[in-house]
Amino acid sequence: MTKAETGRYTFEYTTSSGQPGGTWTTVASTTVSGETVKNIDYWELITNPAQITIDVVDDVPPDITAKLEITNEGNTSQEYTYYYWITPRIDGETGDNDTVDSASASKLIDPGETYTTYVTLTCNDDGDYYYRARVYYGSEYSESYQEFNTSSSGGWVIVSDNSQYLYYSLAILALAIILAIVFSNRKSSRRRRKR
Repeated sequence: MTKAETGRYTFEYTTSSGQPGGTWTTVASTTVSGETVKNIDYWELITNPAQITIDVVDDVPPDITAKLEITNEGNTSQEYTYYYWITPRIDGETGDNDTVDSASASKLIDPGETYTTYVTLTCNDDGDYYYRARVYYGSEYSESYQEFNTSSSGGWVIVSDNSQYLYYSLAILALAIILAIVFSNRKSSRRRRKR
């Protein structure tokens, strides 16, 4: 122990990379004028923080699919519990009355590794929603969300910023194939008439 000032001492303890995360207890006993005083303090050791990202890849009701990526930013393997849910509010939580659908899972992730999964929840009504996700590491958590709009009325569905160009290209290609077939049939029917 190091004396910081009268009546105040400090003690430093450096954890190793193999120490388990969680709530730790420090017990310090001091004797003053023949009387022992015990001080107890609790502190949290966070060993493997996690990062989570979300990307809605299919927003056509009733099945709404999102891509989740969870990265272990720590230095040991850890089992992470993660939650994901659809809510009409940006601050909506998984247990709220207006939560549309929710689920959870867990995954053991090695240090520095990223786990990618596709998760699907049900949302039957058209409207603006938030697909939210949260991963816990100890009592701390990391979260991410993406706003999306559902529409079951048909038409173009934009899955990501560049996907609309893919849909337009496919539509033009389909039109070109149809026109080629039509003109090909017209030429062969004209040849038959001349004979």
